Amino acid sequence: MLIGSYKRRTAAYIQEIENQRKILVESERKLYQMAYYDSLTGLHNREWFIDYLNKAIHAAQRRIHLIGVILIDLDSFKSINDTMGHSFGDQVLKVLANSFLPA
Repeated sequence: MLIGSYKRRTAAYIQEIENQRKILVESERKLYQMAYYDSLTGLHNREWFIDYLNKAIHAAQRRIHLIGVILIDLDSFKSINDTMGHSFGDQVLKVLANSFLPA
């Protein structure tokens, strides 16, 4: 009887630990998403880009390779927000972002 009780409590503890592990994994995923992705467009953000670029630069230096970076600048984007409103500007950014996401 004592062994059966011990086994049931142990199984319950193991299940609770597994549930907490799943919650932790999901929390880590959400934190990563918040830290490295833009909430509006879903694209990687500046923090991710700087980290990725630094890693790419170091890898290129080790291998004696060149890397290239393309910068896309939206000239006068502020005027879109000022004249058409921020909601319209957000829609423009979403459309542009979707053109960069894989199909």
